[in-house]
Amino acid sequence: MTRTLPRAGRLAKLSYRGRRALVREVKKNPKITVAELQRCSQEMGESWRKSTITAALHQSGLYGRVARRKPLLSARHMKVHMEFAKKTPEGLQDAAGTGRLVAIEGKMNAAKYRDILDENLLQSAQDLRLGRRFTFQQDNDPKHTAKITKE
Repeated sequence: MTRTLPRAGRLAKLSYRGRRALVREVKKNPKITVAELQRCSQEMGESWRKSTITAALHQSGLYGRVARRKPLLSARHMKVHMEFAKKTPEGLQDAAGTGRLVAIEGKMNAAKYRDILDENLLQSAQDLRLGRRFTFQQDNDPKHTAKITKE
């Protein structure tokens, strides 16, 4: 008859089942804190130290790391974008050609944008022989969506 002999070393405080429960809880809610996990362990009828919980999560391949925050655009991206914007004039574009190009001095705001549209949009459409039935499109730039522009 074969018997299981006692093993050397200290017994694990956290059972295999308890470790699985911890991992499941962390995967369900990745932003949960170790203190909250400790409270959950007390609700399950066991009490684990924070260091025990952290060690168990590390053994399961889970670490409390957060990705570093970084800007969406790097300095190089902004420089290249600015060079492109300086070279590219503002104007109407159509399959029939390019409408009137307008040189903009200083920063563009909603009022300046509206004035450019008032002075050039219909004239450019006539120059390109688009008639009255054309689709005017613009992106969600703040100066395009401002109340003053929509009037």
